Amino acid sequence: MAGLYHRIEELCRLEGMNMSQMCRLAGVSRGALTDLKSGRKGGLSAATLTKVAKFFGVSVDYLLGGTPEGAVVKKREGQENLDLL
Repeated sequence: MAGLYHRIEELCRLEGMNMSQMCRLAGVSRGALTDLKSGRKGGLSAATLTKVAKFFGVSVDYLLGGTPEGAVVKKREGQENLDLL
């Protein structure tokens, strides 16, 4: 699931924050994402995926790669739409 980690990492970059900041604000375990990045875990729990998706205003499907890149996704509440490259 390297694609999942990279997609979350890209969303963080677009928001101007690092992964640790996002984890703290979204209430998810930094360790789970570290394990995902290193390959110790093959994925994230449904609860963690939901928290991350809700934080960024995207679908879990988008995080998992089901929505094609280039699709317009909503930024967090109160912000404009953006195009992901």
